[in-house]
Amino acid sequence: EKHNTMSLEQVFKQYCSFGDRSGGPPEMDGAKFAKFARESHILDKSLTATDVDLIFTQAKAKGERKLNFHGFENAVGMLAAKKYRGDPSATSKLVDIICAAGGPASSGTVADYNSGLTDVSGYTGAHKARFDAEGHGLGAAGRVQNTAGISDLSQITRPNLGAHAPTGPMAALSVADGPHRAAAPAKSPREARAAAPAKSPRGGGGGGGDIHAVFAEFCAFGAGHGQAPLMDGAKFAKMCRDTKLLDKSLTATDVDLIFTKAKPKADRKLDFAHFQAALKLLAEKKFGSADTARLEQMILSSHGPASSGTVADYDSKLTDVGQYTGAHKSRFDAEGHGLGAQGRVQNTAGGGGPPPPRRGGGGP
Repeated sequence: EKHNTMSLEQVFKQYCSFGDRSGGPPEMDGAKFAKFARESHILDKSLTATDVDLIFTQAKAKGERKLNFHGFENAVGMLAAKKYRGDPSATSKLVDIICAAGGPASSGTVADYNSGLTDVSGYTGAHKARFDAEGHGLGAAGRVQNTAGISDLSQITRPNLGAHAPTGPMAALSVADGPHRAAAPAKSPREARAAAPAKSPRGGGGGGGDIHAVFAEFCAFGAGHGQAPLMDGAKFAKMCRDTKLLDKSLTATDVDLIFTKAKPKADRKLDFAHFQAALKLLAEKKFGSADTARLEQMILSSHGPASSGTVADYDSKLTDVGQYTGAHKSRFDAEGHGLGAQGRVQNTAGGGGPPPPRRGGGGP
């Protein structure tokens, strides 16, 4: 006879207390009952997850949300009757399986916070140069080797400094301006979009495009690489919006109903064959006839999936001279051109302001 490592009541109590620190009486909710069924390995074609949810609802007392042990025993009997239909020893078999499986399993992982700090192989730049190929520190030799020929700390901390000559209003600044130098004003996102070349419709607007390519574009929109070309309801609705198919004769509600009608039963997405069937239904609803050629022409003349995302403009306040104030503003003329050394001299000439405070915090 198979030895059971735990009793049924012990299994019940362990699942009830899993993740619960309240210390209350052992009671099992629907989520823990489903977890118990999965981790006891009793699910199969004859006993599905849906069956488990229905049995939990039948076994719990009316008006209650959880099972006590008596209700749990009744639920186990219902599970056994469903799994081993017509077997007089069904409950005994199922209890043996449950007790042998034991208590709940935890799938939690422990975060490794320090590996990125202590793994020498992941170091780069100046830090990497202070270790040999085997990851041993070079000590003082590594520091000397790393700074040989360096006359300015910025050569280490900002190796790209001066790699590109500044342009635009900032070109007049001299090298002596050091960290106050700035690059040419960056274009705003609106200017960048306006300067970008416009996309041309597929097939030159003459219907020579590929409807399968349009289908693949919308399937891939927002999905990772290597995903199968399948279109869910949200992307089907987006395709209809972005290709300007919607009007009074074809509404967003019609699109949702057509998607549900075209997709295979029990599936949640359309493959290309069912997508073509959906196009036929769209044409019938929009034009009153199955004129899919006309509908495809409208789709092919679009620009594919549209993105409403905006690009953050982080640099405009740093490079727009017109927004500078105080001492920084006086170093540029009215047109935004830097005054160079003259701006610095002009900014400090006269000494009309109060003297700077002493380090000790005392008065003059």
